[in-house]
Amino acid sequence: MKFPLTKYALLIIINLFFSNIIIAQNYQLVWSDEFSGTSLNTNDWTYEIGPNPANNELQYYTNRFHNLYFEDGSLVIRALSEIYGGMNYTSARIKTKLNWKYGKIEARIKLPYGQGIWPAFWMLGQNIGSVGWPACGEIDIVELIGGGPGRDNRCYATLHWEQNGHASYGTNYTLPSGIFADDYHIFSATWTPQKVECFVDGIRYFVIDITPAGLSEFHAPFFIILNLAVGGNWPGNPNASTIFPQYMFVDYVRVYQDAASVPTIVLTAPQNNAIIPFGQDVLIKSGVQFSGEISKVEFYQDAVKIGETSTSPYEWRWKTPSEGCYKLSAKAYSSEGFYSKSQTVSVKIGNDCIEAPYSGNPINIPGIIEAENFNIGGQGIAYNDLTSVNSGGSYRPDEGVDIQECSDLFGGYNIGWVLPGEWLNYSVNIKETALYNFEIRYSSGASGGSFHIEIDDVNVSGQIILDGTSGWQTWQTFIKENISLNQGVKNLRVVIESGEFNLNRIEIYKPNTEPQINLITPNGGEVFGSGSIQEINWESLRIRDVQIGLSTNNGSSWSFITSQTPSEFGVFRWKVPDLLSDNCKIMIVDKSNSTIRDLSDNVFTISNLVSVKDEVVPELFQLKQNFPNPFNPGTKIEFSIPTGAEGNFATLIIYDLLGNEIATLLNEPKKSGSYEVEFNADKYGLTSGIYFYKLQVGQFVETKKLVLMR
Repeated sequence: MKFPLTKYALLIIINLFFSNIIIAQNYQLVWSDEFSGTSLNTNDWTYEIGPNPANNELQYYTNRFHNLYFEDGSLVIRALSEIYGGMNYTSARIKTKLNWKYGKIEARIKLPYGQGIWPAFWMLGQNIGSVGWPACGEIDIVELIGGGPGRDNRCYATLHWEQNGHASYGTNYTLPSGIFADDYHIFSATWTPQKVECFVDGIRYFVIDITPAGLSEFHAPFFIILNLAVGGNWPGNPNASTIFPQYMFVDYVRVYQDAASVPTIVLTAPQNNAIIPFGQDVLIKSGVQFSGEISKVEFYQDAVKIGETSTSPYEWRWKTPSEGCYKLSAKAYSSEGFYSKSQTVSVKIGNDCIEAPYSGNPINIPGIIEAENFNIGGQGIAYNDLTSVNSGGSYRPDEGVDIQECSDLFGGYNIGWVLPGEWLNYSVNIKETALYNFEIRYSSGASGGSFHIEIDDVNVSGQIILDGTSGWQTWQTFIKENISLNQGVKNLRVVIESGEFNLNRIEIYKPNTEPQINLITPNGGEVFGSGSIQEINWESLRIRDVQIGLSTNNGSSWSFITSQTPSEFGVFRWKVPDLLSDNCKIMIVDKSNSTIRDLSDNVFTISNLVSVKDEVVPELFQLKQNFPNPFNPGTKIEFSIPTGAEGNFATLIIYDLLGNEIATLLNEPKKSGSYEVEFNADKYGLTSGIYFYKLQVGQFVETKKLVLMR
């Protein structure tokens, strides 16, 4: 909501006319809030708190019940005349955490009135944090500047964008009788790749062509805002005639999108209420129906993302989840940014719904503990919270731990409203006995607070004292150095001792750890059939996103097979292209620093497989990467011996990093064909680490590495 400055000349054709006809679209409802509950759904909305000096407004926005509440099936924003936070008025402003590109955006609202009163239902580009306003774009579906006849009965629709400065175009609509505060009215915008139109009760009063290149802002995702401002450059300030409180009643907000633009996704495996034996991978399968291009499918355990793929069939291998009960779902995104969510599927791993890591897998150390991803298990088991509700209402609203949206770098969520005696559990997998630094990202008021960290009920950190940061979203890092941790799967507990503070995350690394990537597969010697689906696997530290390149000429030139994929999952599902070569390599690169990279140690092959009577006949020697890898405790190693090499003596031996022989898996003559050998680390008492396996058949020798992660 910005004051519309002098309009810039535009090299576009603006077709604006009044009409009571809406062209029928094949819209389907993709999201709504009917405000039928008793409090704001902070999974979908977030409060914006504080003054807004951009327009010289006079209110302080709060998240108090005094300024936003629910009544008779409507959300109510109430503006009060009171001194608060250094301002003379209070009100509320909320925005959606969801973003949409194109569609029909609609709300049924009863607007306030009076001099200096400025309500709005509007949208901003989601990239405002990186490009600023007005380059992010703004769509004002309805604004009203109160102040008597000609103002309380007139509403405005406006677009704002960047064109050598601020540019805007808008118009208004006047009710034939009465004012907008007399009753509810339906305000909507239809937004397509060609134009934006705005309506009041089905009457179109605004349209703008957005196809010119100068209006590129309006071809990206936007979020929705509802607010009630007091005073400012455009409406002017309240005067003696202005009555307080003032109310903005919102019956609903709905978002529709063209059915042809929105993919449909369902989870097809595992089945709802499935009971899956502990110790095995879970293949999560989805079915996606869409006539266009799918950019990605994300997989979730409750609210935490556990995987992502852009390759059909859209499935994800959830590697050996811990015993416990989980809720799985998926989201499918089109290349235009439209998305839909699948149904939720409940699964039980093992026999009981016991305390379990939130993502299904212990958090790897070294690595990052996001505070909101505490264990599943509930009050008294996975956490102790002295209040019975989630005061922030976000992320995991059914839990008692207080979680709110976080404004720190990379966003996300933080734990807040902490009290002495509260604690949180996190299952962690410490890969190596060593000294570690704990980098604690926190915020607080003026006083700060303290806490300590326990591993399996032993205080390993001592008291950690956090100074005040003078702002509940003013973030700082405190480093607790040289905490000794022993290898293994452990329970890490954060115990609050004193004060009040917000906790975003704890990064745990050995001292002087720099960003690093280790490509695991393909690492040389593999033979992939063109058109097959393969996994690229890696490990990384202190890296957020990666790019992956393919070379078919032993690294002389590269082409990216993905320009960005999350590093945290360590897996990219890849459809092997029809680029036949026996000189292929993969390169994985830190998206933010291209000097941090790793390559396949040796070349691999992309070839056609020769099929005879439904059996694949090996064309050459092949030692495949073990699968799964990393593994715990078992994995499989496959290799092939081609025709003409039968009868050669074959040996397959496991070694540690120092070259010590760990196990001989094979030592006998073999005929031509394909073979599979199982290896179980428990049989040899191995601990987490990198090992190697070496295959020798006649003159053929190949070595690969495998990673055991306990």
